[in-house]
Amino acid sequence: MAKHEIEHRGRIYKDKIDEIVEIFQEKGKFLGQKKRLSLIWCTAKTNISEVKDEKIDLRLRVTNGKSEVVLKHGKWGSADSRKEFSFDVDNDQFWDYLEFLRILGYKNFLLTPTIKNDYLYDGVEFSLVEVPGWGYYFEAEILTEAENIETANEKVHQTITSLGLSILDEAGYFAILDEINNRKGGRLNLDETNMTELKKSFADYLSN
Repeated sequence: MAKHEIEHRGRIYKDKIDEIVEIFQEKGKFLGQKKRLSLIWCTAKTNISEVKDEKIDLRLRVTNGKSEVVLKHGKWGSADSRKEFSFDVDNDQFWDYLEFLRILGYKNFLLTPTIKNDYLYDGVEFSLVEVPGWGYYFEAEILTEAENIETANEKVHQTITSLGLSILDEAGYFAILDEINNRKGGRLNLDETNMTELKKSFADYLSN
């Protein structure tokens, strides 16, 4: 049965990250680092709010050398609850799968490399995320069953607040996404992309 992902997000700055990491190291657990490249299907031209009512979130990504195709379904925003499906993809077929999606009509993607440091704190999984060349944000999530969504949502919210962090409202969340997506190299039209150069630029993400 598909789990529901309860997730809240917010912006965070480097000086605050150092403070939060100290708390996590003392009272939480380090889960590991994720070096990730995400290609997220998106038809919005400039502002992500153009697709705020779109419930299909399709992405091809590689995390620490492991590739997968992910589908999240449901309403999304600064805080959301969505069904999530994930299927492994052979690394040798990563770019072939992207071509497969292009042929099916999925041509416009957001390209986002990230470095995520994950912690478990007070029953909530936190990701402190760096977008190279842009800055930092955090994600806090719990995976739960449908009948426990409300309780899990309250738990995540309370834990974030206790750390002195702020959850983005929808407008703030969209504004940050637009900053990230509209940076140089943040958008791909596969019909206009030099795939040979793209593969060279991100080849290290597909190595274990």
